Amino acid sequence: SKPQLYFIMKKIVIGLPTYNESGNIARAAEILDRGLQHIPNIESCIVNADNNSPDGTAEIFSKLNLKSEKYQIYNSDPGKGTNVISILEYCKKIDADLLVFFDSDVTSIRENWITKMTKPILSGKVNVIFPAYGRSRYDATITNQLVFPIITALSGKVVSQPIGGEFSLSKKVVTEFLENPLPKSRGYGIDVCLTSFVLAHGFPYEEAWLEQKIHRPGQSNVSLMFREVFTSLSEWIPKLYVPSYPKGTITDMKSVIDGQHNLTQSRREKFITEAKTAQGDPASSIKDVGDLSSQEWCALLTNSITKIIRGEKQPNKEQTATNLLPFFLRRNLTFWKQVEKMSPHEVEGLIVKQAFELRVELENRL
Repeated sequence: SKPQLYFIMKKIVIGLPTYNESGNIARAAEILDRGLQHIPNIESCIVNADNNSPDGTAEIFSKLNLKSEKYQIYNSDPGKGTNVISILEYCKKIDADLLVFFDSDVTSIRENWITKMTKPILSGKVNVIFPAYGRSRYDATITNQLVFPIITALSGKVVSQPIGGEFSLSKKVVTEFLENPLPKSRGYGIDVCLTSFVLAHGFPYEEAWLEQKIHRPGQSNVSLMFREVFTSLSEWIPKLYVPSYPKGTITDMKSVIDGQHNLTQSRREKFITEAKTAQGDPASSIKDVGDLSSQEWCALLTNSITKIIRGEKQPNKEQTATNLLPFFLRRNLTFWKQVEKMSPHEVEGLIVKQAFELRVELENRL
């Protein structure tokens, strides 16, 4: 008789953290559900964790007819991090083999994202998959000016989208992250918290090319996001810091800057207004807030980072973030001027060069 073949079914969870995504949750869940059908020998579950959305996001999700199992988590506490942590805890509870997070406000989700974000982990090649996708030179302000240069300079590791929102995590990573004693952001800082944990603990990772990521139009609060992301990242700075690594360790980013030029006047004016408010002069009639060079920005970051690494007394992390905010906004406005006529490759080179400059500043101070 023929030998019996036994397949070990892998349990995959798709995590969708939401707040007021009634217009997009159904489409996102249905596309991801179809994508899951292309992966053999799995049990799949799509989990929505919602911050008590007044627009009925959770109710829309709960009524969807999907081939995958569904699970709904209701969180009365606010914040993306609250939702992400509750999904992580659910995965641990059901002993899931793999967890993949997707931002629920993305309108460009494709079925093939599922395969790209799961295959390297299911094959045992890596423990983590980060996303990489094309973006406008005027987007990803917190990535370009804060998270990418700090993480890259400290660790020598390159993650093109360290706060991208799409993460794939093996069971081992989920378990160890939840057990880690460092504070876990309940807000926008959760993505950089996950990335920092992965890099600080040396988990093997890959980047999956997802082509293009388009969010539904919305009003993101850049100042709030900056403060929450910086505060979360600050907790990990001592763990990420590698005193020395070989020259050439910092490589180029994946080709993440596309050819789009879409800086609107209203967006530029919004940044100027936020910068003036952060500087304590919201009523100022000035048309601009002054340039801030890459060297000046790196010097400011170095000052904060070295104090954190040395454990020196300084304002609490939230206050440090507030102090840096107006300079961050000015640095972005300057960067936008610099890259206006550059090629995509030159823009990427400028972002990587800033990480090099920060590393040099740190080595001179530490």
